[in-house]
Amino acid sequence: MENASKALLMAGGVLIAILLLTLFAYLFRQMSDSTSSIYSTLEQSDIAEFNQRFLNFEGRGSRPGTEPLTIQDVATLINLAQDSEEDPKFAAKIKILYNGNDLTQTENYTTWLENNKASTKTYNCTEVHVNTETRLVDSVTIEDHT
Repeated sequence: MENASKALLMAGGVLIAILLLTLFAYLFRQMSDSTSSIYSTLEQSDIAEFNQRFLNFEGRGSRPGTEPLTIQDVATLINLAQDSEEDPKFAAKIKILYNGNDLTQTENYTTWLENNKASTKTYNCTEVHVNTETRLVDSVTIEDHT
């Protein structure tokens, strides 16, 4: 009888240990899913914040009631694009396209700026393209304002 009661106590202890391990595994899984969800939300927020710098220019000059871009606005876009390559989170390569030329390349930017710095010419931002894989802006297209 004495051995049977010890065996029952041991079996009960093993069952309690299994229940506790199962409970801990379940709680760990739940916390892991929550943490993953939080990191995903933070990443989406960072992407939206990054893209918004360029999306602020979208449609300017090409939509009714919007002001066209000035030389300073285009220079700001180019500087944002160049700075985005050095961004530690994304290091995105963004092209500012004008008449088929990528103004983010130093020689194009320098020439364009020299030729237009005293101009009162205005521009339309016709497209801000977002890459479907990275979900980051990868190009901005501008044209002469008519």
